[in-house]
Amino acid sequence: LKENSRLSSKEISKKLLRKDLHLLKILALINFDGHLAKDLKSFYYSSKNIQDIKLFENIIKRKFNVKCKIKRNATGSKKQTHICWIFNKNLARELNKIGMVRGDKVISSYLIPKWIISDRKFSREFLKIAFFCEGSNKEEIGRKSRIRFSMHKSNRLLANGIKFINQLKNMLDRFDIKTTPIYLSNARIRKDGIKVKLLAFRIALEDNNRFINKIGWIK
Repeated sequence: LKENSRLSSKEISKKLLRKDLHLLKILALINFDGHLAKDLKSFYYSSKNIQDIKLFENIIKRKFNVKCKIKRNATGSKKQTHICWIFNKNLARELNKIGMVRGDKVISSYLIPKWIISDRKFSREFLKIAFFCEGSNKEEIGRKSRIRFSMHKSNRLLANGIKFINQLKNMLDRFDIKTTPIYLSNARIRKDGIKVKLLAFRIALEDNNRFINKIGWIK
């Protein structure tokens, strides 16, 4: 696949100076349900829903005027995972500078950028995408459904993972949405030998509706 290089680094930098919801959505979707190549040559967003892929493609086109390479059923499995892939070194490099996570997120240290935390509109959209990608709202036997956020982190970077989740919790607190304490699962070992744990928290049951009304539940 050939690199799409319509924009120079200078042109991209100018566009990145204009922080808007398009940029926020690109960054958040990649950081939760995508991947930025370690060599910074490309990045992609993946989803089982082709409509989500099309929406992401439209956002990329509107913000940066670059093309995506869409691969349907990219894994070749029954899960039907689709990928929207962007090959542009300049864009990948500049997005990394403003907060797009490079490489394997489970073994990478990262936090939510200040430009997102400091803006209420951006914070709301970031939280919405975070729970869209990594959230669940399942009913349990004898209990009402509860909204939960979870993510995996290597044992070596648990402190960073906890700090990231506390950023989410603090953002929710600014919308008067209470949350449970963070809880961790038992460690498991990946195929590459790295030990990881699941970090999670829930929206307080009495604030489920407040979360849906103030942030939005889009699953």
